[in-house]
Amino acid sequence: MQSAPYNLMHAASTRLLYWAAHLVLLAQVGLLALFWLLGALQMAAVSLAALGVCFLAIVLLRQGRTLPALLLLGMEVLMHSVLAVLLLGWASGFHYYLFAAVPVTMVSHLESWRSKLALCFGTILAYVALACWRAGAEPWFALDATVTMRLGLFNLTATLLAMGVLASLYSLQMQRAERQLHELATTDPLTGLMNRRSMSAQLARESARTQRRQEPLSFVVLDLDRFKTVNDRYGHLAGDMVLRRLGGLITEGVREVDLACRWGGEEFLIALPGTDAQAAGAVAERIRQGLQAQAIEIEPGLSLPVTASFGVACLRPAESVDGAIGRADKALYRAKAAGRNRVELADPPRSSPDQLP
Repeated sequence: MQSAPYNLMHAASTRLLYWAAHLVLLAQVGLLALFWLLGALQMAAVSLAALGVCFLAIVLLRQGRTLPALLLLGMEVLMHSVLAVLLLGWASGFHYYLFAAVPVTMVSHLESWRSKLALCFGTILAYVALACWRAGAEPWFALDATVTMRLGLFNLTATLLAMGVLASLYSLQMQRAERQLHELATTDPLTGLMNRRSMSAQLARESARTQRRQEPLSFVVLDLDRFKTVNDRYGHLAGDMVLRRLGGLITEGVREVDLACRWGGEEFLIALPGTDAQAAGAVAERIRQGLQAQAIEIEPGLSLPVTASFGVACLRPAESVDGAIGRADKALYRAKAAGRNRVELADPPRSSPDQLP
């Protein structure tokens, strides 16, 4: 099984090749019309055949067969350039299209760099050989000198424009892939919350900020009750549904400035900047009630009641984040021991009971 970064980069390079195939297809349509008007029926026939090759390459790309499509497009560009230079002469500028084949090949997601280098050097050698052979030779099909010059300028402009468009598209694809990779690296894919590594980095910055400003920072640790029984009795798909449901409730129950993550397994962590323990306990209670209020339908006709236990702690002066989370975790274990489906404060106020109403 390929890794997620590999799949993203492969998808980006495949899309680039897909666009390149469409650009070649569009160019061939224009050339077909041009050759027909000029009376160069041999080249019109070549362009017509090239259209079929482009269609086949696009079909191969849609099937995920990137290497055959790349080879097919490369051969089409090479053969078309050679035939056009033979028929219309070096000044017609069809050799310029070989330039675009090199960067497209290098950014393609081939398995081996040897394959890329072989294709690139092959293209370069073909260009040099064609230049040595036909640069000063007479064309087989002579056009008016002005028409030939304009055709050369058109082909040069089209090549540069195609390379610019492909470079822009490649840059956009890389930016998109980077965003997706960042999301994969920082997000739990099941719940949509942050993962533990990302949360730890955020907490280090948030702790320094709140302690510098002498603001409260509270933590809520929550754990699903008897979650192993859910997995054992109903299967892991049912367990995933429960985790997604809880992740959605947490997302709905916190503010944009709050931090929430899947801390591990069925355990979640919420950090609430500017919030004391009592207010954090109220947030935990709303989430607890929301989870308890609605059973999760794991299959038609079968709904599963789910609850969770919560521990809440507020960061003390000069205390580490791990210390505060550890106290919240101990409060969570007290909630479990007291019957589950409860919210426990690590430092409950003397005037109120440990369990929130």
